[in-house]
Amino acid sequence: MENYTPITDVQSANDTIVKIFSSKDRPNKKNKKNTEDNEIELSKNRALGIISNFSGVLLTCTVGLLEYLHRFGFESLLFLDCNYYRFTENQYMQLDAATLRNLEVFHNPSSGAFGRGTLFWAINHTSTAMGKRLLIDWLKKPLYNPLRIKQRLDAVEELTTLSDGPAMDFFNCLSKTPDLERGICRVYYKKCSTQEFLAILRAFKTLSSVIPKPDSFHSFLLKEIFTTIPDLREDIEMFFDSMDEVALEKNDLSPVKLFKDNVFSELTEAKEAVLETEHTLDKFLKKVFNRSKKCQS
Repeated sequence: MENYTPITDVQSANDTIVKIFSSKDRPNKKNKKNTEDNEIELSKNRALGIISNFSGVLLTCTVGLLEYLHRFGFESLLFLDCNYYRFTENQYMQLDAATLRNLEVFHNPSSGAFGRGTLFWAINHTSTAMGKRLLIDWLKKPLYNPLRIKQRLDAVEELTTLSDGPAMDFFNCLSKTPDLERGICRVYYKKCSTQEFLAILRAFKTLSSVIPKPDSFHSFLLKEIFTTIPDLREDIEMFFDSMDEVALEKNDLSPVKLFKDNVFSELTEAKEAVLETEHTLDKFLKKVFNRSKKCQS
């Protein structure tokens, strides 16, 4: 992290972790009613108990990770005790390529990859590219833990029985979004175009307006997922407020014209450099034009 000073004192690290775990709201966010139920709170307390037993070195590493996640509103990922396990413990079955092939999990000799007759074909009812990748990952790595298997089954069963309501509205919107997972990666690595960025931003704006509350669900896993979703509405509005409305209406996606002046310093400097270059080119063209006229005369 840029300008990050690591905490090396164990007591300071422990105090920082307790402070982050005790905080109810993110900085610069409006206060919201806490909708976590008792089961989620218990999970949070268990996670804090696990961290308190860490060695000094591991504790200082954990506080660094927590502070980094806290900057983006994802610190709640470490509030869940199910996200902690030893590397020496097997969480999943290890299926090699031969096993996957013999069981026809993804490939069938008659229909090819993901074709008719494969296990993936039989159970795949995903409606997004993100969901498809997650299902592939689940099939590659079947769970060992009976409790986690039950939690996953309960979540899937609840999803299959959803009727009209906030949850169904959210999943209907999600099914119409672009590939947000890959889109975020492209944004992070600065590989996306302005059009892609705008599409991702609009998709998040739509989803953020219909996110159901965690207590809309009965299964622990769905409650857990919707508890950890950060509130991005203010960040999204900040980006849209920084854009020129006329350029948005005209679908003029040039970064120089799309964003307002004095919002992003680097972009403002780039705009000034473009104007200066255009001015220099205009002067040069005038000189060329005048010389050509003299030559003709």
